[in-house]
Amino acid sequence: ALPPYSLPQDEKRALLRPRLEALTRHHYEACAAYRNIVDRVFGGLDVLDFGRLEGLPFLPVSLFKTHELRSVPDAEVLKVLTSSGTTGQQVSRVAVDAETGQVQSAVLVKVAQHFLGKERLPMVILDHAGVVKDRHSYSARGAGILGMAQFGYRPFYALREDMSLDEQGLRAY
Repeated sequence: ALPPYSLPQDEKRALLRPRLEALTRHHYEACAAYRNIVDRVFGGLDVLDFGRLEGLPFLPVSLFKTHELRSVPDAEVLKVLTSSGTTGQQVSRVAVDAETGQVQSAVLVKVAQHFLGKERLPMVILDHAGVVKDRHSYSARGAGILGMAQFGYRPFYALREDMSLDEQGLRAY
């Protein structure tokens, strides 16, 4: 119910810490790969200092390229987000269930409306439309476009599939 950025840092920290502890415990129970990392690298849940943020087991994001870190059963996966990666590199894969997708959408709305207001405006998207075609498995880039597209109307994709600018279409728009 609070507007984004309205709490002082110490209050945010006090609210964040128990939520991160609950998430850590949830992922520990639901994901064998995560549990193995916490046990082997951090010595298990019993030795973690949940009393402070710095005591939580933070992981490098590159692990999402090399390990399947997923706490969502296959049947509950709504979509899988992937990073763009670069040539020759593996992409990160993040499975999202319906509840997580709803929370992400609600937070995006609160933060975006803080900056943009509630009025929807025409929107130029500096990408090509093909990036959002597959609704079950798309890139983080595509997810970002779809998330932001809800704040505008009459979207125009200013790039062609080959990533060249559709100057004529943009001028007409």
